[in-house]
Amino acid sequence: MQKYGIAAKESSETGSIVYVAKDGKLLGVIIVADEIKEDSASAIKGLRALGMATMWMVHKMPTKTKKQEVTDIKQAGRLTLLV
Repeated sequence: MQKYGIAAKESSETGSIVYVAKDGKLLGVIIVADEIKEDSASAIKGLRALGMATMWMVHKMPTKTKKQEVTDIKQAGRLTLLV
């Protein structure tokens, strides 16, 4: 927000922070987060059984690292699905 000259306090919440502004004024802050579900482990096992590569990509992971991981999987001929 500083880039646009809009005053906003940094949030200490966990998740992806979305600042909402209009006409140079901060209207609000939205924190987007997702918790690991109880059936996540079995879902991942099922995807792997189908030959799919799985990885945990967090929002703090550098974009370059994410892109390289996906490129490596594709070059190995593995099915790639990003959600």
